[in-house]
Amino acid sequence: MRKASVLSLIVAALLSIGLGAAQPLNGTSVPGTSADGILNASANAGSLSTFSTAIVNAGMVGSLENSGIVAIGQSSYYIFAPTDAAFANYTGLGILMANQTDLRRVLSHHMSWSNAPLDLDTTKSIRTPEGENLTLSASSSGLTVNGARVLRSVSYGQGTIYLIDNVLLPKSTTGPAGMSVLDAINSLGDAKKFASYLQSAGFVDRLNGQVVPGITGMKALSEGPFTVFVPGDAAFGKLSASISSAIGGSNQANIRTLLSYHVISNATTVDFNSTGTNTGGVNYATLDGSSIVVDNSVGQVNGAKVLKARRYGNGVIYEIDQVLVPIRISLGSMTAGSTVTTAGSR
Repeated sequence: MRKASVLSLIVAALLSIGLGAAQPLNGTSVPGTSADGILNASANAGSLSTFSTAIVNAGMVGSLENSGIVAIGQSSYYIFAPTDAAFANYTGLGILMANQTDLRRVLSHHMSWSNAPLDLDTTKSIRTPEGENLTLSASSSGLTVNGARVLRSVSYGQGTIYLIDNVLLPKSTTGPAGMSVLDAINSLGDAKKFASYLQSAGFVDRLNGQVVPGITGMKALSEGPFTVFVPGDAAFGKLSASISSAIGGSNQANIRTLLSYHVISNATTVDFNSTGTNTGGVNYATLDGSSIVVDNSVGQVNGAKVLKARRYGNGVIYEIDQVLVPIRISLGSMTAGSTVTTAGSR
């Protein structure tokens, strides 16, 4: 009997240590697991029925669960979800719920995505997919986000949901419902060449998930989400003269082939663990019909190193340090000693 009592005390002590270690900034948490979808986690957290309805109406559940996205690194969502009481205090909720574009814009202002873990105790500002920043303030009384108080948190498969006591409104009431692919690429600061190719080839609307009618060789369908690998300007400077010539001038067919080779669409998400044991990489089909190899263990695609990451309204972009050149362009064009990365190389 005494042994049982001692064992009970030890178990109780261990549980109390575990629960204490799990406390977030505001001191209260709700159990969540890496297997939970966002809707299940929201239900477990309580008081998020309106938020759950909103992300369903906005068509954002798949994006928030990284469906169709190839995740490189330990990427996570940080979602600040207004409680039912917070939404009840928001004037015009019915109008907002009925307008998917405005709803996506407002919801996008309540979240951030990072390809590296963030310490919210020390982080002062985070960028949202909507394009504006959120201001964080941590103190002994808890965490606030743009003045809204964090009440509790719950983990889910792709990040953490923080319940807040107010609805956050973006300053801008116009523009796309979520950052466009061009805005995301331009925010990198050093990928102007790839952005110009997207524009000249008429690729922007497609990557944004908008209908693209009447362009030869491109589907007139709303697609995505996309995983886009974006070579920096310095990467284009490494290309041989013959490759640069092949994708230069008015050769739109080659430009579209090159762009398509940098995009994965509707991929089956691979569950890379935090230590990156998938050494050697996984093959993914690209929009041009070829394949590329993503090696999460070293953060590379076809041997090109991933430098930066941004989330946008219809997917995620990764800046890379080399241009990926499909075989159909490289054959007969490459010169000896040129620095390019072709299909299947790692």
